[in-house]
Amino acid sequence: MAGAIRDLDPEELSAEQKDNLRKWAKLAFEAVGGKGTARIDFMCDSTKGELYLTEVNSFPGSLSCYLWEAAAPKVTFTEILTAMIEEGFNEYQLARKSIDTAEAGSSIFAKK
Repeated sequence: MAGAIRDLDPEELSAEQKDNLRKWAKLAFEAVGGKGTARIDFMCDSTKGELYLTEVNSFPGSLSCYLWEAAAPKVTFTEILTAMIEEGFNEYQLARKSIDTAEAGSSIFAKK
């Protein structure tokens, strides 16, 4: 796949189209409950100028080095992997915390 022809930042897209792509990618990621990193793919009908979201790729599909090396500023594989591990650890710690129902606003189970 690394040898496939793809344009990571097509020059022919307007600034508005690029802003929409970022917005739609964020909405798609949130809609699927995404965490960590993902690659959100779009296709463009160049005759109509229409953009289509095609898929949300989770780990490991989003870890192709050529994607991160093309980022501005460039992100190394080590940096993205470290960030993902740290985020996973933080999510795990949050999930393990017990919830004090009284602090969460419950009056039924208030501590005495």
